Amino acid sequence: MTPSAAIRSAAGRRGLADAISSAAERLSTRVHADGDARARDLGWEITRTPGWAGLAGRTYRDPRFDTRTAADTRTVTPEARRAA
Repeated sequence: MTPSAAIRSAAGRRGLADAISSAAERLSTRVHADGDARARDLGWEITRTPGWAGLAGRTYRDPRFDTRTAADTRTVTPEARRAA
């Protein structure tokens, strides 16, 4: 195989891989459309996650759970644990 033929072959494989990846992305977007719309309506955060076979997943999170009091965020040291 000549170098130029090898380059054309590699480019063809990349093109095929890109086409498959693009199709998987479109399918994933379509599958998660209802959940994404509901999460947006509720003001939730949507995080795209990698999935099996190139299909992306989603995680949804309610940002109201970010509010904490100072007591919730303090850390307990081993010394304090022993003293208690």
